[in-house]
Amino acid sequence: MDSRPRDGVWRDRFRVRAYELDDRWSLRPASLCDYLQESAAAHAQALGVSVDALHPRGLTWVLSRLHVRVNAFPLWRQEVTVETWPSAVSDLFALRDFRVLDAGEALLAAASSSWMVIDLKKRKPVPLPDFILSIHHNSPGRALDDSFSKLPVPNVFSLSKVLEVRNADLDLNRHLNFVKSVALGLEAVPDEILARRALSDLEVSFRAEGRKGDRVVAKSGPLSRDEPLQLGHVLLREKDGVELARMASTWTPAGPVPPVPSRAESS
Repeated sequence: MDSRPRDGVWRDRFRVRAYELDDRWSLRPASLCDYLQESAAAHAQALGVSVDALHPRGLTWVLSRLHVRVNAFPLWRQEVTVETWPSAVSDLFALRDFRVLDAGEALLAAASSSWMVIDLKKRKPVPLPDFILSIHHNSPGRALDDSFSKLPVPNVFSLSKVLEVRNADLDLNRHLNFVKSVALGLEAVPDEILARRALSDLEVSFRAEGRKGDRVVAKSGPLSRDEPLQLGHVLLREKDGVELARMASTWTPAGPVPPVPSRAESS
């Protein structure tokens, strides 16, 4: 990974690894979110507002919303560049946007995210401190213009799975990592959709904390039966029915599996 801050935009390079692939030899959606998370954390550290900088103040970041729109998932060994920057700010929310580019700088994906600062003891949001508000000047604008309106819930759920939060699913705040939430939500996508379609758009609303040992019910159902096919998802804590996350995903017909670039071609 090669980080190159320039013009207020943070840039990281990633090469797609074998352990990040799905069965179409493409980067998994959750692994793409891992790239976004890593670049956001690296840029926050460079700006002096990372999680480890906030913890001594009794504060931390939590992700409230995420929207990722995908033109194409990169293949094994392909190199991609993630660009990220603080894009807007309000009293409670700091927005961060992303672009994911291939080696020729074609746009593979665009994303926008909304973050809150919470008090570690009270576990409640607090107004953004001045030292965070001050870094959101001279923004390059939005990569994906989203007002983060409320996500819909399906009238009928067609698939449900029960999964358990493991140690490996926890983040620095000791709760369910947002990428792991995405992965859990996508576990409830029917096999017939995964076999014939590709994810082209994903919206996530994070609503409550999941903790180690929680049994999580992942449910999905159709939001639309027209093209493009849209699913709604919820993640519910089994013991009390608390909604941990809500998702909306869009699935477009997948073409044939493209040839995987050789190591020489992708270098």
